[in-house]
Amino acid sequence: MVAMLCGVAAMAQNTLTAADIKVEKDATAANLVIGMDNADQIVAVSFRLALPEGVAAKAKKYITWNEDRIDMEAVKVAADDPDAESGDVYTVMVQNAADGNKMYSFYPSSSIALLGNTGDLLTIPMTLTDVAEGDYEIKIYAISLGNKAGVSVADAEEITCKLTVGKGDGINGINAADSKAPIYNVAGQRVSKAQKGIFIQNGKKVAVK
Repeated sequence: MVAMLCGVAAMAQNTLTAADIKVEKDATAANLVIGMDNADQIVAVSFRLALPEGVAAKAKKYITWNEDRIDMEAVKVAADDPDAESGDVYTVMVQNAADGNKMYSFYPSSSIALLGNTGDLLTIPMTLTDVAEGDYEIKIYAISLGNKAGVSVADAEEITCKLTVGKGDGINGINAADSKAPIYNVAGQRVSKAQKGIFIQNGKKVAVK
């Protein structure tokens, strides 16, 4: 039994994840959904993002964090305010990295661990300009997942996902596993429910008639 438990523990990882993206030809917007699977308590997250030519991340104000992974009770204690919001304690930074790409950082003013061990972490809306049909690689690298001691425990410093433009209609039906994922309109704004037309959920475009 001890050997089995050790084996399970050895398989647990601290890593970011990224959902593949599929859009129709001539699409002008897409969402990059980044998740986190973690065995240890993670307090802070940072990474760099490399996008294909013709694809650009929108400004910081358009980034949506999954607040289900934020310990709001701890936030209220840290802010000494029963009405505190996540932004009162957490800082989101987007900076220019030395290699010309963007560096994203998310960290609290005190040692508050993110909730859960798996699930979406944030969504970065992107714009597409004259991107031809085909498959493209999006790279998330220089990943740091900081624990309460301020040490990165990331098991992978780099992950990739695929952006597919065209190759079919790019409109995907939604399945039961995706039904509770956040919903966004084509402008990258989060909405409470899907309206008639096209919306984005779990990094995929969905058509509602």
